[in-house]
Amino acid sequence: MDEARLSKLPGIRENEPLSRHSWYGIGGPARFFLEVTDDGVLDELVPYLNETRTPFAVVGAASNTLFADEGFDGLVIKVASQHLELDGDTLEVGAGYLMPRLALETCKAGLAGLEFGAGVPGSVGGSLVGNAGAFGREVKDCLVEASAIDPAGKRQTIPASECKFAYRDSTFKSDRRGWVIIAARFRASHEEPVLIRDRIRRRVMLAGATLVDPATTYLDDGVEIGTDTVIYPGTVIEGRSVIGSGCRIGPNSVIVDSRIGDNAWVEVSVVERAEVADGARIGPFSHLRPGARIGAGVELGNYAE
Repeated sequence: MDEARLSKLPGIRENEPLSRHSWYGIGGPARFFLEVTDDGVLDELVPYLNETRTPFAVVGAASNTLFADEGFDGLVIKVASQHLELDGDTLEVGAGYLMPRLALETCKAGLAGLEFGAGVPGSVGGSLVGNAGAFGREVKDCLVEASAIDPAGKRQTIPASECKFAYRDSTFKSDRRGWVIIAARFRASHEEPVLIRDRIRRRVMLAGATLVDPATTYLDDGVEIGTDTVIYPGTVIEGRSVIGSGCRIGPNSVIVDSRIGDNAWVEVSVVERAEVADGARIGPFSHLRPGARIGAGVELGNYAE
């Protein structure tokens, strides 16, 4: 491993704690770490790493990855390309794009077929490798083709028919292991957003939540709601909000990119990018600003901010 050369790569980090990049918050330091937003840098980097037998690993959201406590004595590449291009009933998306976000954006555009991404907490690239899926659909059901860089640094287009998809498996785990996925093209179908929203609401109810009035309840694709939670009329839950079990949300509440613990109550209030612990009660008429944290069992009353 040519440490002198690697240390000069633009954006390189040395001895980077992998716990910062793991959904589980674990992992020792990577000798070198590079976050790639422009996959053009990989055209020369990938063949160099292979030719010099430099140990390297490629990750996306790292939601399905366990990093060792001793770290990684090599280069960890985080693919973070975020482009999304819509073209009729097809779309091209960067490998670093998160699946829940893809589900949300396609839903907003009136495109159906990728709603299952709301239940896949990972990136597009990682989802292709493992043929990720949820709610009865998988990547194989909508992929047209994948774009990847082979070990020699050549850009290749792999049709879905050649990806050898199986349950949580693909060619990228076997004969194309070591290829770096940089983008994917999916096929969707045009459908009225209201119908897509109906499916989202049905999914939530089948998972054990109660929507008192589904017609006046707005849920984004990326929302997670626990069992035995009741959502009252006029409630909006957006982004990647996570609602625990046994909660009471609403009526007329707005929750955006927030985490609500088990058995909590949010009544006629707004919660923006905040955390509410188990058993807390918010409202009525409270407003939690971004970054707010409410402890377990705390009661925040009328008109509090």
